[in-house]
Amino acid sequence: MRVRRATIDDAMAIHDVLQRCGTEGTLAPTEPALADIERFLRSKSAGAFIIARDGRDAGVAMFDRQGDVLWLFRLGVVPDARGRGAGRMLVDAVEAGARGAGASAVFVQLPKALAARTFFEALGYRADTEEPDVVAGQPVTLVDLVKLV
Repeated sequence: MRVRRATIDDAMAIHDVLQRCGTEGTLAPTEPALADIERFLRSKSAGAFIIARDGRDAGVAMFDRQGDVLWLFRLGVVPDARGRGAGRMLVDAVEAGARGAGASAVFVQLPKALAARTFFEALGYRADTEEPDVVAGQPVTLVDLVKLV
């Protein structure tokens, strides 16, 4: 598998990957429109990594810099590539990018009950705060996970 930094030319590839991922088990409850992805990739504080498996894009990590913290707000791996280390490789790329940009930490916010919490805790992320919220019209408890880089 190979990870690359996304450019504006990758907007359609990111959109395709996110469509194939669906929203179950991902960090975001909705799939963004292509125009939203293009606008995101043009932002100076934002970025994304794409992972390819057997020559086909199989996962994406999208992040935004806020002060000295990198906020990882979307991580998705297509179903047939899950459990093969793609998610870990994407998070590793985000963390390396954060260190290279002088960020002090990577921040992830997700529903407390989401299985992804165990994934992030295994990578060294620790719970910081919990807060009630409404996501996609449903009440949830969100947990903030942080890792110093």
